[in-house]
Amino acid sequence: MKARIEDRELARMLRRQGHSYSEIRSRIAVAKGTLNGWLKDIELTPEQKQRLLAKEAGSRLLGPWRNREKSLERMRETVELARAEFALKARDPLFLTGVALYWAEGAKTTRAFHFMNSDPGAIRVMIAWLTESADLPKEKIVVRVQVHRVYAQSGFDEILEDGDRTSGSPVSYSDIQADST
Repeated sequence: MKARIEDRELARMLRRQGHSYSEIRSRIAVAKGTLNGWLKDIELTPEQKQRLLAKEAGSRLLGPWRNREKSLERMRETVELARAEFALKARDPLFLTGVALYWAEGAKTTRAFHFMNSDPGAIRVMIAWLTESADLPKEKIVVRVQVHRVYAQSGFDEILEDGDRTSGSPVSYSDIQADST
């Protein structure tokens, strides 16, 4: 009990000197709620408030900068891994074909993988590329097909009817639609 009283008095003294709750908690192991109860009646001077606000503003600016630095570091690591993997797979024709197809027909603005193409053969190659070259588990592949009614019989029926036969892997289909216009 005596230690708690001493902690409370030290906390109050530090607050009167203008220290923030975080600064006080770095010296005294106490919950923020407890600290608030101990210090709620202490009024800071305008200079002390200004110092704390300036410190808080600096922290707010540092947060996004740190997040950006972490993101850039993750990207650098990803690029290094991709370069090493590319060197291993560069002689595989399926790998190169899949990369070229994605480069030409893939969406690169989202974090998810998207491939848009109306050629059933290209779709088959891309599914094979995902499962064989990119080592994506077959159960993770979801295909969403939107086909205009005029083109619905242009080979998509094979892909939709038998994913195992046409792609060599079981494919889960969701949101299969034929546009009625």
